[in-house]
Amino acid sequence: SKEYTENPEGKKILEDGSLYSGNWRNGMMWGFGNLLERNDDFYTGEFIANKKDGRGRLIIKSSESNKATNVEYIGDFKDNKRWGKGKIVFEASHYYDGDWEDDAPHGLGKEYWMSDGKAMAYEGNFVNGRKEGFGRIDMKDEKSYYAGNFLDNCKHGLGKCIWGDGRSYEGEWTKNEMDGEGIF
Repeated sequence: SKEYTENPEGKKILEDGSLYSGNWRNGMMWGFGNLLERNDDFYTGEFIANKKDGRGRLIIKSSESNKATNVEYIGDFKDNKRWGKGKIVFEASHYYDGDWEDDAPHGLGKEYWMSDGKAMAYEGNFVNGRKEGFGRIDMKDEKSYYAGNFLDNCKHGLGKCIWGDGRSYEGEWTKNEMDGEGIF
């Protein structure tokens, strides 16, 4: 929108060497814009007072074992942090979709990933990026599941597990182990 653009081209190299192209207000990134940061992360979306705020898309450049990968987040931002609803895709076989708070999964969400070549899916509560509270993990390839309580990404508290071969356990768990009273 023209009302936000102070600089006719809308482009500016920022003090930290990042490149911004978009709308301005009172000398600040404000409204819609694109930001290419010095570390090659790229954001396109809404800004308020020089901060990512509103809906946007962030592509994060990362390096794992000397091979470049892109992590992509699409969703809500508040004060430069992922906050609200959003989806992050680490690779085709790993994503999280749900609530965010202070740059971490927090609230209700769904996560899908591969573990030792097997498809896993979790749906339930997250606290500060960790599975915590009630949730369900499905081990898709084994036709098994666990439904119950989690603490710090572990089955912990009361829960029920059904394995693909027909075995089941319902009872107490401690750090992913059947522990305490239960029926197997």
